[in-house]
Amino acid sequence: MTISVILSLIILTPIAKLFVNPMGINVIENFDGVTDLRLQAYSFYPNLGEGFSPCKYNNEGYSNLFDYENGMSIDVLLMGNSNILASNIIQKYSTANLLINLTYKKIYNIGMFKHYFATCAVNLKKAVEKYKPSEYIVLEIMSASFTDEELKNILSQKVEKVRVITSKETNKSDFVRSIYYRYVRPGLHKILTHSSVLNLIYTQLLALLKHNLNEKIISYEYSTSQNNPVLLSQVLKRMAETVKNFSHGAKLIIAYHPSVKLEKDGSLKILGNTEAVKIFAYACEQNGIYFVDLSERFLSEYKKNYTVPTGFFNTSIASGHMNKDGHRMFAEEIYKLMQKIEGDKN
Repeated sequence: MTISVILSLIILTPIAKLFVNPMGINVIENFDGVTDLRLQAYSFYPNLGEGFSPCKYNNEGYSNLFDYENGMSIDVLLMGNSNILASNIIQKYSTANLLINLTYKKIYNIGMFKHYFATCAVNLKKAVEKYKPSEYIVLEIMSASFTDEELKNILSQKVEKVRVITSKETNKSDFVRSIYYRYVRPGLHKILTHSSVLNLIYTQLLALLKHNLNEKIISYEYSTSQNNPVLLSQVLKRMAETVKNFSHGAKLIIAYHPSVKLEKDGSLKILGNTEAVKIFAYACEQNGIYFVDLSERFLSEYKKNYTVPTGFFNTSIASGHMNKDGHRMFAEEIYKLMQKIEGDKN
């Protein structure tokens, strides 16, 4: 019995490696402030757990097919969360690389998981100072709805950093939590790191439990509040001024791609607060920021050929991260806007 288990683990480990390769072990803090985190330089992250991607990251730990050199001329800087990181699809089909093919511009992608609007807004100055894009900064968001507290935190630069949680960061007054983080979790992490099979089993069981318990994860991206027009305008004004003062004449584009849901009657529903999106779009316009809303594009593609922007062959349809079609639609809408902006200049 013991020998059979050992042999099974040996045989299944390289296969499971394709399905789950814990990105967390390659994540490090980014001290230059451009992003809160980055991946280790030249780290390799094969993924077949959600979509498929044999991603290899560049010398800075970002998802680009080329290395960044100090002083390199950048035309377009991409910012956003794990959707722009694009670890679920083959890299050549990501928004960044599709835009390179469409525009023939030098496009650099610093998308990173859990880097939602608030985090990117706070990091914008450092990012623009370092890369000095000459034409555009494209900021991807999944929600355009924010609470007063979230907007005030951005203005006061008090947005909590995205961090790798260590075993030391625990509430010492909570005995059970302390035991878990100090002793159980580090040991579990070591076991899962060295066994892709056990990691895969653990990941799938965790996903099943979350689904059955209907666990709701609260984040900046899923806020359902409407926007305070005054606070939102202050945030966007500061962002516009940052781009104006520290870039080489770049324009700021904020691109909103909402979550979607397939209804029982087979129709596609756009999730999100419609009124808040209108307020956000108007605030962008008032502050000289371009706003792209992919809602209608998602609906039209589904109506035309039943194409959905999220979900993969190995996950639920219309859920999770942007798939190959989602990235295509996203890139094409950004390209259309760029063409319009550049056409208006002529």
